[in-house]
Amino acid sequence: IPAIPELVAIALNHLLRNACLHTERGVITVQLNASGIAIEDNGTGGLDAVAQRPLDRLTGAHDDTSSGPGLSLSIVKRVADHLGWVIRHTSLAAGGSRYILEFEPRQAVPVARAG
Repeated sequence: IPAIPELVAIALNHLLRNACLHTERGVITVQLNASGIAIEDNGTGGLDAVAQRPLDRLTGAHDDTSSGPGLSLSIVKRVADHLGWVIRHTSLAAGGSRYILEFEPRQAVPVARAG
């Protein structure tokens, strides 16, 4: 997929970090296919309080946890918006969360870099 690798790394880093923070003992699964990337954990669901708010309303500065998952998710949201991707969240019935970054190729950012 055409994307700026550094931005993809930032988004994945934040999603994986949040999954690790809320999965003391359990499993974190990363799935990649042509339509997107999914990160799922079976942790405590600690992100659910933040994730229940619509992702398009996350701004970081107005989150209750200005240095926690709210800020991380707002960064992921901004990166996804910049890349023309969509981020979705699902709370899992057994506990934990699933975040999906859906690729939107029609809006992808060119890979060209200065320098």
